[in-house]
Amino acid sequence: PIWAFHGADDDVVPPERSREMVERVKAAGGKIQYTEFKETGHNSWDQAYGDKKHIKWLLKQRKH
Repeated sequence: PIWAFHGADDDVVPPERSREMVERVKAAGGKIQYTEFKETGHNSWDQAYGDKKHIKWLLKQRKH
């Protein structure tokens, strides 16, 4: 599983790149979640890692 994050105001890597990746993963049958943070630039990791629900989700992932 993948949970991708991107800042809507990212001026380094356009959010369209992540949106395209999400669609391609889905088209290939992959499992993916995508969160785009409003009013956030390139450092979307601050919000992603600062939210405990994302860390809890990560720690629950395991290969079956």
